[in-house]
Amino acid sequence: MLPNFLIIGAQKSGTTTLHRILGRHCDVFTTPVKEIYYFVDANYYKGINWYEKQFSNWNGEAAIGESSPDYMISERAAQRIKKSLTDVKLLMIVRNPVERVYSAYWNNRLNLVAPYTRFEAAIQRDPLHLERGFYYRHIQRFLKVFEKEDLLVLLYDDLKDYPTSLFKKCFSFLGVDDSYEDLEFDQVFNRGRAHGGKLYQFALQNSHLLRYLPKGTGLRRILKLGKPVSFEYPAMDQGIKQRLISLYEDSNLRLSEFLGRDISHWNANHIYPQILDSPESEALIF
Repeated sequence: MLPNFLIIGAQKSGTTTLHRILGRHCDVFTTPVKEIYYFVDANYYKGINWYEKQFSNWNGEAAIGESSPDYMISERAAQRIKKSLTDVKLLMIVRNPVERVYSAYWNNRLNLVAPYTRFEAAIQRDPLHLERGFYYRHIQRFLKVFEKEDLLVLLYDDLKDYPTSLFKKCFSFLGVDDSYEDLEFDQVFNRGRAHGGKLYQFALQNSHLLRYLPKGTGLRRILKLGKPVSFEYPAMDQGIKQRLISLYEDSNLRLSEFLGRDISHWNANHIYPQILDSPESEALIF
């Protein structure tokens, strides 16, 4: 069995929460493993039979889906999806792009996969960090291949503030019972975590040294041993923040017109430090 819906992005915008909670509906199947990434180069050449095996646990649910946020930014994914899945619906959830890129940076820092101690250095070295936030551009790429009614674009703001309404909209889009309510919105998925070990804290504060760690040795996993602890990442530098707001301003305006939604607050200068809590405590989804 192949999927009939895909969550295509955006990274650090709530895709994990969307994937897990959609899968709680009695008539929706989502893959146990998120981020299969079949339609990007790394896995595409494994073939459609390999992809179909990822859905082997399907048990007759009407809606069958997987989530791979990099589909949104791939130049080839839209065409490949259309070729392989002729009747598929696409979901995209997007977040204030300035908040998104800063959250992604700190998520990478906390997971010890970002060899930079400065946010500005990270986004300068890898343009993909910023490219992910030009949502309107990515939407238009998909609409060259798919009909507008086959793409549902959601806002991370609504996931935080109006989750019941958001999932009702998703279920209706997927053609399943939208009155289903047994969803438990209180659980937090894919939360970045800090750890209390001294080696971890040293690595976190000296991320530039991570480039010298040999890959595939499990050393990063060893460094993350220890009890998760609360961590507050610092506010973004005001100068960098304002430049990013200006960078995304036109794209945000086009997205606002496309959605028919007021997202002018995305262009306001108000990004605060984020407290990353231990798994036992309550926190916002991010």
